[in-house]
Amino acid sequence: MAGYIGSKGSGIISGIGASIADLNLTDKSLANGTTEANKVLTADGDKDVTAIRNLTATGTVTAQGLTLDTTAVTATGTEINQLSAITRGSILYGNASGATARLTAGGAATVLTSDGTDLSWAAPAAPAAGGGSMEFIASSGALSSAADFAFTQFDSTKYCNYQFVLLNVKPDGSGVNFQPQARLAGTSNYDTGTNYAINTTVPNAAQSSFYTALSVSNGSSDVGINGVFHLYNPSENAYTTGQFLAVYTNSTQSIKYGAALGSAHVVAQVTDAIRFRFSSGNIASGTILMYGIKKS
Repeated sequence: MAGYIGSKGSGIISGIGASIADLNLTDKSLANGTTEANKVLTADGDKDVTAIRNLTATGTVTAQGLTLDTTAVTATGTEINQLSAITRGSILYGNASGATARLTAGGAATVLTSDGTDLSWAAPAAPAAGGGSMEFIASSGALSSAADFAFTQFDSTKYCNYQFVLLNVKPDGSGVNFQPQARLAGTSNYDTGTNYAINTTVPNAAQSSFYTALSVSNGSSDVGINGVFHLYNPSENAYTTGQFLAVYTNSTQSIKYGAALGSAHVVAQVTDAIRFRFSSGNIASGTILMYGIKKS
């Protein structure tokens, strides 16, 4: 009867329903806290259990902390849940509280930017133009029966020269001259006097505008003046010079090419505006664009 309590034939402890096999599950060779195959789990003195290979739970697992390999997971459940069903195009980032947050996708053609602290989506900034580059300033829009059109957006702190692009600028009459005229300094008036020179010495100045297209036609098959008028050094207290390069049809229905023709406003002044018109009648149609050449 040694080693038995109760009936030897029953093989169990009298009054306990556990079998010998059940009791043998507690017969461990390793220290408490270390998992052993086919043995019960027993925590050590610190309530720790190690060396579990796989653990499957069918309910909720609650823990005070989680370590993967040797790295402790410090993210909160809320932060980890940011990964759940994350929407297309979203990204995870650190918010103002230092917590993991979700930033949804930005709008079409926007880029991810930073203000040095936080992230956001914004329209891409235009690249900074360096010295000597050309920058669009203004447009006359589609002109129609306009007596003239003036550009006053001169900025001597930013631009050194200007270019004016003429697109199908057509008069309402035929045989008229195209006339760019400088504004007189300190006034709202434009210089219509004979203070402009062309390919001649200053004493012989006899033009009433910068020299451009002469005797322009307005025939039904004509498209008007197409070209560029360059204005140089308007911010200097000196003569302002201009150069015209364009194609147009004159009143004899001949195609003319105004090849790099130079002229000057022979008044020593700072020019801060320019007006375009024809010598008579109106601007029937066309568009004029203004560009600035940036200072270095």
